[in-house]
Amino acid sequence: MFGSNMFVLYRKDLALPQLHKVTVYTELHQAFQQAHFIILLDFLNIYFYLYLTRQCYQPYGHLNDERAHMNVAVIVAGNSSVNLKCSLLLENAPSVDSGRFVGMAIRGGAHIAQKLSVKTADVTDVIGWGNISGSSHVDLQRAKVFQYKGASWGPSDFSQPVLEIIYDRKWLQSDFLNLVSSQRATVASKSQRATAISATNRIIAVLKAWNCNSSAKEVLSFGILSTGRYNLPAGVVFSMPVSLQDGRWSVLSDVIDDEKRATLQIAADQLREVSIVTRTQTQQSHGVS
Repeated sequence: MFGSNMFVLYRKDLALPQLHKVTVYTELHQAFQQAHFIILLDFLNIYFYLYLTRQCYQPYGHLNDERAHMNVAVIVAGNSSVNLKCSLLLENAPSVDSGRFVGMAIRGGAHIAQKLSVKTADVTDVIGWGNISGSSHVDLQRAKVFQYKGASWGPSDFSQPVLEIIYDRKWLQSDFLNLVSSQRATVASKSQRATAISATNRIIAVLKAWNCNSSAKEVLSFGILSTGRYNLPAGVVFSMPVSLQDGRWSVLSDVIDDEKRATLQIAADQLREVSIVTRTQTQQSHGVS
């Protein structure tokens, strides 16, 4: 009981002003009861085994389906298997709109901000494609930077395309991509708290957007259920660019070419392989041939 009380006090002490109440539940079914927003986190420094992921997230999906509010919004974040976890929730919550489940993607905006000597929040519309926890691709074709002190300067709402500001193509095509690919491992190895802070900032941004506090022109990247758009396999949770309007997201069009399509197919194949492996492990554990 003392541990639970301390947990509540720490959360209240660190919380934003919008927090009204913290309640600790010891039973999962109570935590999901009529929930409007559900955020699922895990920040493990070791790989969270696929079989255990399925064992945890199948029941979470059922609880979403049976107990959460009909318009629940679910965000999945963490260090491993984000796409798979989101997919498992979807499979086991058939009565909930698939558009209410998203996986959090790494943006890569912090590295661009550091390169341009601006704040991370000043870099927007960075697109993240693919497997959030594995083979992914960061796309800067629509990325913008605000508050950049270059040859052109304007008011606070003045922005410039990142690709027109950064002329070092070698850095963009090698160093930048290497930095993004190692970002998750680097943060996780330093401290779990640092990883949690990084995810918290992204979750707050998504919650604001989901509550109609974003421009319809803003580009976000979510792990969402593919419907076959861009010739990607349907039924796989895949990170792709979306815009949010009135609390609902829609996939952007005209943002992919043949070169990117080939890169994304690698990520799609990886995700399908992970899904097959976890299904096989589950069937073997239950003696199904």
